[in-house]
Amino acid sequence: TDEQGRHLAQLIRTLLEQKVRTIEPTEEDQAAWIAEVVAGIPAFRAFQETCTPSVYNYEGRVTDSVQHNAFHPAGPLAYIERLRQWREDGSFKGFARTFEGV
Repeated sequence: TDEQGRHLAQLIRTLLEQKVRTIEPTEEDQAAWIAEVVAGIPAFRAFQETCTPSVYNYEGRVTDSVQHNAFHPAGPLAYIERLRQWREDGSFKGFARTFEGV
């Protein structure tokens, strides 16, 4: 999407400016993100189970493994806003970084 492209472009530009060599999410932040998405699974599953079987709901076969592909529980606009705030903060909270020359 346009939002993902903007997010990645700004992220890459910032990382290059700061001479960041590597960046990866911390285990703690990964666990927090998974917990947030998993908390929304009951609503996701209920929605998927009421839909006409199609490619969008795995032909009506909503399994536990499928649920882990759930969307952000607050929806796409809340997710986009979260990304924007994270970029503007600039602290890269939840990520470990290494820098060039260090």
